[in-house]
Amino acid sequence: MSATDLNIYNVKISEEKLGEIDKGSLPAIPHFITVLGRIRSGKSLIAQNLYLSKRFYGDDFDVKILISPTAVNDAQCIHMIDNFDFVFDHYNEALLDEILDMIKNDETEMKYILVLDDAIDSNFVQNKAGVPDKFSQLITRFRHVGNEKHEGKLSICLLIQYFKFLTPICRNNASAIVLAGEFPQSELKKVSEAYSYFGGDDKAFMDIYNRSRSHPDNCGWDFLYLNTKTLEARRNFSGEVLWSKENEMAKNKIGSCETEEAEEVVKPEEKPEKKKKQFQRKGKGVVKFD
Repeated sequence: MSATDLNIYNVKISEEKLGEIDKGSLPAIPHFITVLGRIRSGKSLIAQNLYLSKRFYGDDFDVKILISPTAVNDAQCIHMIDNFDFVFDHYNEALLDEILDMIKNDETEMKYILVLDDAIDSNFVQNKAGVPDKFSQLITRFRHVGNEKHEGKLSICLLIQYFKFLTPICRNNASAIVLAGEFPQSELKKVSEAYSYFGGDDKAFMDIYNRSRSHPDNCGWDFLYLNTKTLEARRNFSGEVLWSKENEMAKNKIGSCETEEAEEVVKPEEKPEKKKKQFQRKGKGVVKFD
């Protein structure tokens, strides 16, 4: 495996075979990563790779917490159940408060990862007008979760089936978004509208998405990875850069320079200098011009 191999594999694969990797394309800690995809799109497998594999964040978190109403009945999640420190089969705001209190009362430098797998539904996002739900409130300040001695102790990974269940606060504060599997055109349009800076318009975003799904050498788990901090769109976590703000700016700069060079500077035609008219007297009191 290459030194930048951040592809998704079955977590049973021997880590020794993968070697050291460069995690530079991954969001820094603390982070909030959203993985969007339908059932059997590979969401859980992506989360397992992220937080159990040493190629990703496997050794970076001291306490791992999973909230999932479906994990106990999903064979794909058995590795998370066996290797996470806390596993809950339901979500509510009281449980979220308990988790935050545990982190706040921990005076060590330990890092926590909270994974919510299919724990959010339509009831979760339907709150009173103008009042964000407690999870959305947390997302606005998760980078500061901790205590006076240590902040930035909590990172969050949200696995969700429908983009409409993601509140505007969550959309705007995501460190990265992963689109796993196939999506209807209508949902992709909503995603492109929320993250219009990737590509610039719906058509460009659709092109980026389609290219992420059409790689001939895929390992079966190709997905679109949007890093909102570096403003890069990739196939998988370390695959081809499909679009980046840096490349777009460089392209525009080159185009601008070429346009300037192509433009000819048209100088105004030089007019012949007019001969200065001389006065000559011819006869008395008469002035004529030569």
